[in-house]
Amino acid sequence: MFNAKYLWANDRNQFCQCVQYSQTLNDVHPHTLTQNLPEEFPFQKITNKTIRQHLSAYLRKKLDVLEFPIKNLESPLREWLFLPIQILTDLQHLLGALFFTEAIKKVVTKQQREQLTSLLGTTIYECILKRASLFMPLLPCNIAPKFSQPDLPANILEAGQFFQEYCLCNSSEPLLKRFTLKFDPTFTWNFEHRTDPTEQMKLISLCDLLINKELKK
Repeated sequence: MFNAKYLWANDRNQFCQCVQYSQTLNDVHPHTLTQNLPEEFPFQKITNKTIRQHLSAYLRKKLDVLEFPIKNLESPLREWLFLPIQILTDLQHLLGALFFTEAIKKVVTKQQREQLTSLLGTTIYECILKRASLFMPLLPCNIAPKFSQPDLPANILEAGQFFQEYCLCNSSEPLLKRFTLKFDPTFTWNFEHRTDPTEQMKLISLCDLLINKELKK
């Protein structure tokens, strides 16, 4: 945790960062919101700063995410807390699709293509077909387990979630909790994978590249 009075007097920049990350509840999943707020308080649609501030304070207490420790500011994943859920979901899909690039490129039937574009979206699907070779060398495929789902879309989803979980393994509980609050509360995660620090940083760097080059367009 942090000593607010000390940081305010001695490190104003770090104080502001701690406050900013401590209050990161901009896109809590709607199901979580409805479980903790009356429906007449549509948190994500309220623009009045005073009301939002009070609701945020209420939610932080209710969800037990009162503080964001200073050590979390050193995490390379801290900025993920400010990414929209759509970008994080697209990142999962893109990572999974990269892993199965060869299988995707072998798809020939119209029905299979429609399944893939429905899952990935046109932008990610075209990225795999046209630019996967730029990113594939950066994907640490050796860390992945065997994915044995019944079809290609299901395998893509499983692989994408695995790679995203691998990035987050060994992160602190406050960071993980804020991250998972963005997703449906029924969504299950495994942050206990055995990790290789070198491969983990390689994967995180690839994720940053994909986010900035492909997903923030």
